Amino acid sequence: MEKKISLKWLIADLICMYIITGLGLVLLAVLLEKMQQGETFVKVGIVIVYILSGFVGGLIAGKKMKTRKFLWGILMGAAYFVILFAVSVGINGGLPQDLIHTATTLVICMAAGMLGGMLG
Repeated sequence: MEKKISLKWLIADLICMYIITGLGLVLLAVLLEKMQQGETFVKVGIVIVYILSGFVGGLIAGKKMKTRKFLWGILMGAAYFVILFAVSVGINGGLPQDLIHTATTLVICMAAGMLGGMLG
């Protein structure tokens, strides 16, 4: 039997994902300050934060929706990316120049969500 889809839990899941993102970025900033690492460290750290956030969001979605868990994980990863992308466009005043990086980020978010959903 399919669970009823509630916008409330979807929003709560996304909020949880962004709390993890915020905490991860704060941790990354502290590590960067302490270790004095370069740009590569920051880029890898941000990707790890994306993966962790997407995975947790997919895990929550998979536990909530007992069927098609991987699809719910993909959906959460995509929703996470869309909000992240919209905020980035708003802050930067336009679309990003590097569309390959943008597409890669989308795939990372969706794949992490899918993995979390499958394990949820």
